[in-house]
Amino acid sequence: MSDSGLRQRTSWLWLSLLSFSIILGWITYETRWFYPEMRRYFGDAGTLMGQQLASRSRHHLQAALADLAQHAENNSLSLENSINQLDMAWGFLNIAVYRDGYVCTQPSLAQMDQFIDRLATTPPPTAQESLNTLLPILECLTEIEQGQWDKRSALAMEVAERVSLHQRMLLWGALVLYLMGIGFWWMHEQQRKAYHRNLRDTLRWKRQALHDPLTGALNRRALDTDLNLHFERKASGNYSFVLLMCDIDFFKPYNDSLGHAEGDKALQQVVAAIRNILRQEDRIYRYGGEELAVILTGAEAEEGVEIAFRALEAVEQLRIPNPGSPSTYLTISIGVSCAGIHTPNADALIRDADRKLYQAKHNGRNCLST
Repeated sequence: MSDSGLRQRTSWLWLSLLSFSIILGWITYETRWFYPEMRRYFGDAGTLMGQQLASRSRHHLQAALADLAQHAENNSLSLENSINQLDMAWGFLNIAVYRDGYVCTQPSLAQMDQFIDRLATTPPPTAQESLNTLLPILECLTEIEQGQWDKRSALAMEVAERVSLHQRMLLWGALVLYLMGIGFWWMHEQQRKAYHRNLRDTLRWKRQALHDPLTGALNRRALDTDLNLHFERKASGNYSFVLLMCDIDFFKPYNDSLGHAEGDKALQQVVAAIRNILRQEDRIYRYGGEELAVILTGAEAEEGVEIAFRALEAVEQLRIPNPGSPSTYLTISIGVSCAGIHTPNADALIRDADRKLYQAKHNGRNCLST
């Protein structure tokens, strides 16, 4: 996958994570800040839903009336408590919200002032006079309380509608963000699967491009590439390797007498036998037809000869009948060439190994030449 494809795949993942993070942050805000604020605002401890100042004023006014009634029955009692209660009632009533919102407030305050002054004179007002004076003020306080309750109810309904709308927005918003997150994640997974599928296809095509489909050995293209890499390594330091060129003896008569299907099977067995005696770092290639090549990584000439002898024995021990061979079995011939200081390049190494292979065939086959 290209860099742009990888960035796009990563962007889908980040978009998915962003969607889920927004949902989490939104829900955290709602549960941590929004709803506690609403409860505090409309709870009993809040300023709006708590006890009204008009109610407190009425409470003190009623307490003053009760004290005045007791004073009327017993003149020896002091009026100081009644005056204090009336002062408290006056203070709770004298606020801008009540003065601006209710026309009875100012007259009630004035009437309360006059009544407080009257209490300081002799004789004090009778219980009936007190009731007649303070009753209109109580009616005004009742009007204020009712008006404030109506306003609060209207505000509560408005807030309830807003909360309901807010909850619906939260529900649908969270649902949309969740679906977007799932969609982005699905896109990420699809691109991830496509990336791995393309990677597998690329590796498979690369393997097919560098391997012989019949034997599973590496092909001529891979041999040319690896030889160039070995010569680059050889040029950069003290390094040597060995090339074996192998050819199956009398393979054409074998194919002619037994057929190409048997020839393909025999070629597969020969490649498998040689591969089994190689070291882990060595590689086998199908050079063309029945001709094979082997690169012995980091090997000296003596080690190359030893491994070549093992290859001869491994193929001979297969005991594959070959009617066209004097030995009656399928065998191979090997040319051994070590890439030394006098080997300039891969072509020179291959020519040298080919020359030694032909020398081995000239010497009677089923042998090697160095």
